[in-house]
Amino acid sequence: MAVSGWVANLARRLSQLDHIAGLDNLNNVEIWLGGLFFPEAYITATRQTVAHRKKWSLETLSMRLDIERVNDPTAFIVDGLVIEGATWSSDKLVLNNGEPVRLNPSQIRWVQSDDSNNENFDNLPVYLNGDRSDVLFTVDLPFESSAGSLVSMRAVCLTCGD
Repeated sequence: MAVSGWVANLARRLSQLDHIAGLDNLNNVEIWLGGLFFPEAYITATRQTVAHRKKWSLETLSMRLDIERVNDPTAFIVDGLVIEGATWSSDKLVLNNGEPVRLNPSQIRWVQSDDSNNENFDNLPVYLNGDRSDVLFTVDLPFESSAGSLVSMRAVCLTCGD
């Protein structure tokens, strides 16, 4: 990355932090995960907030990522997600030619774990950026039934954008 690109990225990160710092409540605020200096800490904080608010044990919580939905007032909104190797259509992953697709804002919810069998779901990694060196977390997302094992073989993933 050139110095000018690095400085522009830093300015964008600082702008987001300045905006967030002035808020009393982060519910319904779009957060660019890739713009946080420690996005893992933000994810942990959302989990702890829900556990405290609902008086649930941390060990019983599972993350749900609702792609391109922001209708839950208790959820945490993330922006800047990019899906690689697929697109999002009719509430499921549909394989594409590998071209990255920027997603609309999505929401993170924490729910109590269930051991239900999610047959047409695949566990996808969510990387910090496009170089895929830092996995932030994984999420279970539904996929088109015809995709089957191709979701894993094509290395479909989400990134937090640059």
